[in-house]
Amino acid sequence: MAQNAAPTVKRVTQELGGKSPNIILEDADLEAAVTRGVMHMYNNTDNLVTPSRMLVPRHLLSQAESIAAAVTESVVHGAHGGGIHDDGTGDLQNTVGQDSGVDRGRHC
Repeated sequence: MAQNAAPTVKRVTQELGGKSPNIILEDADLEAAVTRGVMHMYNNTDNLVTPSRMLVPRHLLSQAESIAAAVTESVVHGAHGGGIHDDGTGDLQNTVGQDSGVDRGRHC
């Protein structure tokens, strides 16, 4: 991309991290950081910067994967548990969102 921009002197910025990285450094509390990262993915509501990828040092990868799997298994699914409902939808945050969802459903 930079080579293609160079002949016409265009400024180009390359974002190499991908979309919404959750970067966990070597000295972080791995259990807490991975747990928070996974839970933020499930509870993203209207957050526009939900970390959708997790980057960890390679030597901590298997440990991070184990923590993420345990957190995922602990998420309560179903309409009465808060989380994901049986129809694949999640809770709506407020009455405006609920009303909007109901209104959209009426017009399907």
